[in-house]
Amino acid sequence: TLTDRARICSATITPYLNGTAKIQYFRGITKFFKYICKLETKSNNNMNLRTIKKDIEYVLGAFVEDCSIESDLEMYFPEMYVPGSSERMLLYRELDSIVTDDDLNAYRKRLEDRFGPVPEPGEELLQVVMLRRLGRALGCEKIVLKQSIMRMQFVSNESSMFYKSAVFGNVLNFVGTHPRRCELKVKSGKNLLIVKSVDSVT
Repeated sequence: TLTDRARICSATITPYLNGTAKIQYFRGITKFFKYICKLETKSNNNMNLRTIKKDIEYVLGAFVEDCSIESDLEMYFPEMYVPGSSERMLLYRELDSIVTDDDLNAYRKRLEDRFGPVPEPGEELLQVVMLRRLGRALGCEKIVLKQSIMRMQFVSNESSMFYKSAVFGNVLNFVGTHPRRCELKVKSGKNLLIVKSVDSVT
C-alpha cells in the first residue's frame, strides 16, 4: 500500500541524511502536505487525496496527531510590544497554524517590520512552534516544561509501531549517552522521558 511504501521510504532515507539535508527533506514534504490539504478541501475530500495525506502524515512523524505544550515560562507578546488585545489574539491564532520554518521566518519578519525586534517572551513563544513539531516527530503526545525540567510523554498505545521505530531507538540512545540529565520512567501508565536543566525553549 501507499502507507507501507511511505513507511519504508522514511525509514530508509532519513537515517542517512545529515542535519541540513534532513531539515530540507521534511520541509519539502511539509510543503507538499499543505498543498495536498488544499486540494483535498477543493475536491470535497477525494478518497485518493485523503490516502496520500495520511501517507505524508506518517512520514512527518504522525505516531501522534499533535503534541501539546505546557510551560511555566513567559511565552507571549507583551502589551508594550503589540498594544491591541485583538491584534495579539489574531497573531496568536496565526502562529498556531504555522507548519514550516519558512512560514515561521516570514511571520517573524512581519512582526519585526511592524513592531520591532521580538522581545524574549515573544521569542520563546515562536520557538514553541518548532518544539511542537519536534515533539510530534519524536512521538510525544505532550511536553511539559516547568521548573527547568522537561517531561516528554510518549505514545499512549503500548502496541504502537513507535516503540519499534528508529525514532524511539534514537531516544533510547540519547538517554544512554546522557544518563545524568535524562531518565525514562513509567508514571500512571504513561511513558515519560525526564530531561533536567532545560531553562528555555530557545
